[in-house]
Amino acid sequence: QQQQQLPYPPPQDEEHKRVIDKMAEYVAKNGRAFEETMKQKKSNDPKFAFLFGGAYCGYYLLKLEQAIFALQQEQQQLSQQPPPPPPFQPPLSFPQQEQHQQ
Repeated sequence: QQQQQLPYPPPQDEEHKRVIDKMAEYVAKNGRAFEETMKQKKSNDPKFAFLFGGAYCGYYLLKLEQAIFALQQEQQQLSQQPPPPPPFQPPLSFPQQEQHQQ
């Protein structure tokens, strides 16, 4: 049997793969502004070439899409749960018992 090839295979180097996976998670959570900041900070770092269309860009974009989808699913599940009950608060004063006259 032929093994199915991924359209965008991950890097062979586990550390490089971890960098890309984490970057996708952070960008999904924090938005594209975070990605832009990292582009400025890591413009000369070859491990971040994927941010500039270099090696493993396709893999990064795929992981980013998956991370965004996972976050949306998580938020949707949270919004479908009923709200938690309010915390118990004892009454400020107890009602006085009525006195029965005989």
